[in-house]
Amino acid sequence: MESIDALSEETVSSDSCAHLNAVVDAVKNNYHIVLAYYVTCIAEEASKRKADDAYCRICEAKNRRIHSCLECAFFGCFDLVGGSSHMKDHAEKNDHYFAININHGCLFCFKCDDYVYNKTFEDIVIDYKVEARKINGSQSYLPWMPKAEEISLLKDKIKKISDKSYIGLRGIVNIGSSCYVNCIIQVFMHNPVLRDFFLSDKHKCFIKDPDPCLMCEMFVLFQEFYSGITLPYDPMRFFHALQKFCTCRLGQEAQDCFELFQDILTGLQSSFQETHETDNCNCMIHQIFYGINEISRECSQCNSSSVLPLDYFMDILLDLKGNDDSLVEILKRKFLTSGLLSDFACPTCMEINTTYLRQTIKKLPAVICFRMNCFKCHSDKSNTITFKKKSTAFAFEDWIDMSNYLNSKGDSKLSNGSHISNSYAIVNRYYLFGVIFHKGDFKGGHYSVYVKQRENKWFECDDMYVYKRSLEDVLKCEPFLLFYYKQL
Repeated sequence: MESIDALSEETVSSDSCAHLNAVVDAVKNNYHIVLAYYVTCIAEEASKRKADDAYCRICEAKNRRIHSCLECAFFGCFDLVGGSSHMKDHAEKNDHYFAININHGCLFCFKCDDYVYNKTFEDIVIDYKVEARKINGSQSYLPWMPKAEEISLLKDKIKKISDKSYIGLRGIVNIGSSCYVNCIIQVFMHNPVLRDFFLSDKHKCFIKDPDPCLMCEMFVLFQEFYSGITLPYDPMRFFHALQKFCTCRLGQEAQDCFELFQDILTGLQSSFQETHETDNCNCMIHQIFYGINEISRECSQCNSSSVLPLDYFMDILLDLKGNDDSLVEILKRKFLTSGLLSDFACPTCMEINTTYLRQTIKKLPAVICFRMNCFKCHSDKSNTITFKKKSTAFAFEDWIDMSNYLNSKGDSKLSNGSHISNSYAIVNRYYLFGVIFHKGDFKGGHYSVYVKQRENKWFECDDMYVYKRSLEDVLKCEPFLLFYYKQL
């Protein structure tokens, strides 16, 4: 699947493209072919053809927003690779200025440098998508795609959300030991990437079982939270759909907040047709929440080096050294320093205690979850194990630049973090939107959460109660989970 940019609505010019109007008939036939075989896959054996052919002809990537040229048979990646887009390079070299995004059929004009609108092509893609739904036998809701005249009628009905609006804010009823569930739900509801996805009606349900689809239930949640209703929400319907993915009984047993976060992601992934093996899955959930670590091993004696198998992650565990620690310092220790492999013999020179491990990030997710271990385990002389809560106070900010922690090949990063350009740093800048924290001790504690509703507007959601808070309140708490997103 393509980069996260494609999960939110692309900016499409409202006016018809003059360049495209001049060549409508010349490229229409190719547009039909690409729609049938690569976008809606309604042609015979189209899915197999898409799997075999839909890759960049230069770098062979399949996951960088692949576009098909409408003037020849070229496929190219749209995202920057080493500072260039292979699709754009092809367009400029051959004067082929029109391409189609094979994920959803949007047209791109390289002369306009933008996705463009043309009523003829818009009507064609709508017809193909309707036909695809019929062929697949989908019973799911078909999104409404308004015509130009309908859009014109709607213009007078559009309401701008005021800066004082509390839309999206809603308490959640605690049905018994469910504060940890309520906190995770609030984080999902205020995740800007997920919010844009669901409120743009982009989920397509493939579940035919009688059991509810968790993605569909998440869609219902977003509709409820952004309906303007402020009464506390009863989560029983969502709990019922979620229960099959949880090891504990929701509403009856307490559970670790992060474990539930993992359970929900597992449930959401089950709603997709793609494989659920982490290294192959290309679903929206993997793109948003999963990153890739790369661990290299190097011997200081013989200088031999090797790269271990890629490690997929949905969180970054922070190893706190004390209350005066900071998020930046922790990440520097984790990703910018090497650790000695004790009692390890180098496979090349067989020297012991000369091999170091270095961990870097190869691919950043759209949403990063930083996790603190706020409970520590104690064992007494009788081997009785007890858990105690420990402080997780440390300095963190409302945004962080992750550029320095990428490896030299990850996301086109330069090898020396200190020389990263300002524009590149902005690309890898992440903004805080959710903080889950724990009150009380291990046995009788309670989870609560801070969420950012809009720019610089923070609220504490404590089950059915919602309180206005300041950024200073948020930054001085002792967090258990921190959630940052990349602004797209």
